[in-house]
Amino acid sequence: MIRIFLIRHGQSLYQSLKIVSGMNEYGLSGLGKVQCKNIGKKLSSIRFDYAYSSDFKRCIESYEIIEDELKHKPSNVIYTPILRERDPGSDLLKSYSEVYPLQSQTMVDRENNAETSEEIQIRAQGFFNQLITQQLYQQSFQKLPLDSLNKMILSSQVAEPHYSHHIMRSYIHQAQQFSSSQKSTSCTNILAISHAGFITEAIQFLYKHQNIKYTDGLQPAVYARNGALFLLEIEAQNLDDWKCNIYLRNYSKSIDAPFESII
Repeated sequence: MIRIFLIRHGQSLYQSLKIVSGMNEYGLSGLGKVQCKNIGKKLSSIRFDYAYSSDFKRCIESYEIIEDELKHKPSNVIYTPILRERDPGSDLLKSYSEVYPLQSQTMVDRENNAETSEEIQIRAQGFFNQLITQQLYQQSFQKLPLDSLNKMILSSQVAEPHYSHHIMRSYIHQAQQFSSSQKSTSCTNILAISHAGFITEAIQFLYKHQNIKYTDGLQPAVYARNGALFLLEIEAQNLDDWKCNIYLRNYSKSIDAPFESII
């Protein structure tokens, strides 16, 4: 199982000024720092295997504050553009009052060159596929002998013609050593820091993947407040056969309290 603790960054300075921000920003506000510290305290007892964060400053700062509260620091921290906020196009640095009254119009109709929901969901799918593939390959490396791994990977499309057998065999041996150092449990805990737009579309993608709808045929709407914490539990057989339970953490409750299902 993969357990993803998906968190929205703390309030940013631009948010406090009610301005649409992109990469041009100054990090967290004082309130945002407090929000992240509180989340870190709630997660302090969890042993995370990996941490992923958007490479925007407000997420990097959020992760650093959260990490300071963790008793067990993740061994791998990756800052990645795949978790970035929706590209706001020409809405960048406009005030909320200019932008949000127009939100009922589609992105295409508004012609503001903003990233569409479909494009963000493709990013989200890529992120989940990466985590699932990583989990599946770790399990495979733990179960297969080295000779079988050589045959499996050297005969696959992954082995490009310009890679020598020596290089590939060295890679496989290192991967097997890395996998054998992992915990014996099949559960991987991942901390992920992202943005409201990405989180909304990531959960919409999960709803579509599992064909979850209201009786009127619409997917449930989700909005992540600053410091919101979602728990995604993924059980995967392969990249085409996996399911995800989605839970929302009630901010006022301790981390030991049951998560609330939102599907």
